[in-house]
Amino acid sequence: MPVRQIPHTAPWITDREIDSVKVFLKGGNIGSSRETLRPAEEALRNFTDGHPVLLTTSCTAAMELALRCLDISPGDEVIVPSFTFVSTANAVLQCGGTPVLTDIDDRTLCLDIASLEAACTKRTRAVLPVHYGGISCDMDALSEIAGSRGMHVIEDAAHALGARYKGRPLGTLGSLGCFSFHDTKNCVSGEGGALVINDPKLTGRAEMIYEKGTNRSQFLRGEIDKYTWVCQGSSYTMSAVLATILAVQISRYEEILRGRRRVSRLYREGLSSLVREGHIRFTEVPEYSTPNEHLAFFLVRDTARRDKLLEYLQTRGIQAYFHYIPLHLSPYAMKRLGTRPGQFPVAEQISLSIVRLPLFPQMPDDDCAYVIECVKQFFHPERAVNVPSENGLRSSPKPEIEPPDLSLVIPCYQEEGHLKNNLDEILKTLDETPFRYEVILVDDASRDGTAKVIRQYLENHPHHRLRAIFHEKNMGRGAAVRDGLEAASGRFAGFIDIDLEIHARYLPAALKRLVSGEADMVIADRHYPFRLPTLSRYITTRGYRFLVRTLLGTPAFDTESGFKFFRLERIIPLLKEVKDQRWFWDTEVTVRSHDAGLKISVIPVVFIRNADKKSTVRLLGDGVRSLFCLVRFMRERHHPHRRPNGPNILNYKA
Repeated sequence: MPVRQIPHTAPWITDREIDSVKVFLKGGNIGSSRETLRPAEEALRNFTDGHPVLLTTSCTAAMELALRCLDISPGDEVIVPSFTFVSTANAVLQCGGTPVLTDIDDRTLCLDIASLEAACTKRTRAVLPVHYGGISCDMDALSEIAGSRGMHVIEDAAHALGARYKGRPLGTLGSLGCFSFHDTKNCVSGEGGALVINDPKLTGRAEMIYEKGTNRSQFLRGEIDKYTWVCQGSSYTMSAVLATILAVQISRYEEILRGRRRVSRLYREGLSSLVREGHIRFTEVPEYSTPNEHLAFFLVRDTARRDKLLEYLQTRGIQAYFHYIPLHLSPYAMKRLGTRPGQFPVAEQISLSIVRLPLFPQMPDDDCAYVIECVKQFFHPERAVNVPSENGLRSSPKPEIEPPDLSLVIPCYQEEGHLKNNLDEILKTLDETPFRYEVILVDDASRDGTAKVIRQYLENHPHHRLRAIFHEKNMGRGAAVRDGLEAASGRFAGFIDIDLEIHARYLPAALKRLVSGEADMVIADRHYPFRLPTLSRYITTRGYRFLVRTLLGTPAFDTESGFKFFRLERIIPLLKEVKDQRWFWDTEVTVRSHDAGLKISVIPVVFIRNADKKSTVRLLGDGVRSLFCLVRFMRERHHPHRRPNGPNILNYKA
């Protein structure tokens, strides 16, 4: 399947917008005035039940203007969801108020009503709900809480132009509403926003702040004979050129919406099998909500695979992204607002699992099909591949296979000479077992022909479940194994060195202990019956094992053996704690597994030294580095909250 290039979003600009701007510029009056802004304002009022609107430079400016209308000032609190763009909270801070963060509803990703109620205090002046992706918050429940406490509701409807709640337009249900026309939105002007004034009592104050603190609006309506400075204000007015584009875009709203609905429908239908299989889920659209298809997204149930999916889609030319990092996890919020990790678990979970797909109204159907196919191939690597035919794309069917029992990671660095024969031997051994398997080859930026051999091998063995990861720069043995484990999809995963100094024949014994539940981790214990190691290597190996046991207080594991297997669900959470990316990784992951209470089983293996092998281990340099790492690790284990001064020994390079 040839790689395509599919942007995440693309404004749909036609000759109508271009011709309208040309006419406007030729007219000579290009300043922002009531006359030049009126076409866009009147078009927008069709989406606000006729409520007055003020066109602004951005939705951020609209929210700031709304808060100033309510005279939000120091000491006042405004409730906002943690899962939103920073502008929602920044607008509150700009007015001197304090944003109070809350969690979101797992079903809709909108503000959670129970969290809202718990966050209310005597100082709460307003709530800023976000209609995420054009799906409405539960506005009746929210308005009831706000009304009972004398709070204003300002709708952050940046995503929600044209979306509805029980038939009523979003942006018109609170005291004030705010829209965005950024070039990622449904109707665009490049940059721009609008304030919707739903409470008539706020109209006069909004106009004065909007007109730089003057009563110029009253003057233009003939209500006074001259205007003057009456309050603090600022310049919020949208450029008339952008308003000209916006007027045409709004007039094309139904055409744009039809295109977006078509793409969203294709995604939901095309990915429904992954929903049934439990790989992904879509959020709910409540009966009260009529969305505008602003975003196309799903949630990956296995969060450990989300980033790998995004990376995979990028390699296929698809601009798919995550979304917000919850505000409460930001350094600024933790310092300024005193937030902490774990405070809003739903927002954190959604942030780790969301995948946003490309969506724009003019997106071709075959591009949608390509995105769908690539997502499916990530979860089913051996599913059918689309190939060109005279009538477009046809599918070359293959039976879908069940997830593997074992994911075998093979880290490679300068292994061109070992790969072909030893890979054949490994696959032969695996084929003789009753286990379903996949093999993940990780090339750590080898300078020889390793990468080329791997690619050729994958091409020549299409019926085996083989995958490859290629590092752009050398990151170290530990990083290679870690990346392979994080990409694994089997119940059990582990790694073996391609030189087969520990043969693959020991795999069944290791897997038997994992399958039986006897062990969460299996380590090889090397024995040298046929050829003794050199005296220096023997002393180094035995001495290092003695130091690990003495300094770290662990059993006498052969921590440096290149043969370790795990229950995947137990090792994945620990990988983030392992700091070293090079040879000390083996020791660190073993000790951390022991500390975490994993059941570790040791199997004796015959270690056969390859006399022709040119080792990538530098006995003196890597030995010194490992000693430094060992001392540093010992100190951290004894003082987990202490960070010793001096160089980062875990990253020391001898």
